[in-house]
Amino acid sequence: MRTGRHQQHDRPVLLTVGKYLDLLVTQMQHDADVLSSRWMYTGVLLVLYVIYASFKWYVLLMPITMPLTVWGIFRQPSSRKKKKKKKNFLNN
Repeated sequence: MRTGRHQQHDRPVLLTVGKYLDLLVTQMQHDADVLSSRWMYTGVLLVLYVIYASFKWYVLLMPITMPLTVWGIFRQPSSRKKKKKKKNFLNN
């Protein structure tokens, strides 16, 4: 059975994750509203907003994607398959 001390530490983490998910949902709804507006049908504004939204979502998803990227970079080299170099006429 958990003590009261552990339960106090679990609660702020869950609240923080919940707020983060709420932020993602509200930003997704905002992007859907902007993209569905009539003035977005002009090509230049659409391209500029897609560029802006790409950078925005890159920053918003960084808490999720950064650990996955770091894990992929720093995992053990023994788990990767070693590729043999093919010899061609330049590498003789």
